Amino acid sequence: AEVEQYGRRCRLLRLGSCYFEFEASREVFGEAESGYLDTIGEALYDVFSGSRAGVFNVTVHPPDCLSFFAPTPPGLPEAEVHERLQAEASVLDEGGPPRRVAAVETVFEEQTPEGPLAWRHALALPEAVGARIRRVMRLLPEAEVQYRLSTYGAAALMNRIRARRLDACAEGRPPEPETPDYALAIGWHPEHVEFTLCRSGRWHYSHWAPALNPDDCLFFAVSLLRQLRLHPRQVTSLFTYGSRFDLADAPLVGQIFGAAPEVLNPTQIVVLDPVSLSGTFEAEMYVPCIGGVL
Repeated sequence: AEVEQYGRRCRLLRLGSCYFEFEASREVFGEAESGYLDTIGEALYDVFSGSRAGVFNVTVHPPDCLSFFAPTPPGLPEAEVHERLQAEASVLDEGGPPRRVAAVETVFEEQTPEGPLAWRHALALPEAVGARIRRVMRLLPEAEVQYRLSTYGAAALMNRIRARRLDACAEGRPPEPETPDYALAIGWHPEHVEFTLCRSGRWHYSHWAPALNPDDCLFFAVSLLRQLRLHPRQVTSLFTYGSRFDLADAPLVGQIFGAAPEVLNPTQIVVLDPVSLSGTFEAEMYVPCIGGVL
């Protein structure tokens, strides 16, 4: 996907998929490559040739990286934050290949009895994977390269949708209540399922598990909320994305969460002529790559 941003609005310039006779993600993120990196790079060059993008975003799914949330004192210099998170990544490697922190996001801040804390998310990749990504992107126009977790993309889209809905009813509405509202997204993929929680328009937490059936997804979603000391009824917006799947009986889901599930559609956020996509186009599969650049 290619997105052009101007002010608070976004315009979708490119959207599509590349099909290969091999598993492209395993070539990049697997333990060993099989000689197809140049083929992937040439395909990306064909797609983005002529692009004027200033930033190329690489969106990574949780199973393909080390992803964790960590509390840090607010106001630390960026270099010190990176050093602290790199030390934590080294501890979490658990004997695997050394990983380097490739991206840090400040998620939210909170007050604790010990003082304020800034919660940050870190994404770390093995050095060999970083080298493969650089090789794949070597033919693209020179631009800044940034890394984002796929659940970051889900959070970004949920929060944009929330802001748009609040703007739509802003005239004459009372001030927002102090009680936070929560939005939950469940992303279904062939080999794993992702859970993303937002709190009052901010990314709050993410988790993932191996691919499960829809009923198990509900069980793990409720378990995650309880670990965060939240009741499922506090979730006021529930979204699904990824490969199309049926969560469960909608009334049952509504009884559990207090919100009926809706598809997280990224085309709601970008300027796009609706007739330009066919009725069978699964826009929800593009949540990570469109949301990742917001």
